[in-house]
Amino acid sequence: SSLAAYEMEDIVWLGSDDLMDSIEQHMQFSVPFSFGCLTSEEGLFKTQYADGIMGLAKSQISFIHEMYNSGSILHHA
Repeated sequence: SSLAAYEMEDIVWLGSDDLMDSIEQHMQFSVPFSFGCLTSEEGLFKTQYADGIMGLAKSQISFIHEMYNSGSILHHA
């Protein structure tokens, strides 16, 4: 099995479908976040079930942990 990807960084936040609320949340909760953009996959990577939502894992490099490190949220539970 193999995959190929490149790494990107962007400003990320959790918003809502209301544009004005989302803009206000951006100002308070946005953080720089690195993530991979998959370009190809082979073998088991192609047939496996999805195993999570981007950046929401319980790891030191997750989106939630980055929000905590930046001071955007008080807890990283």
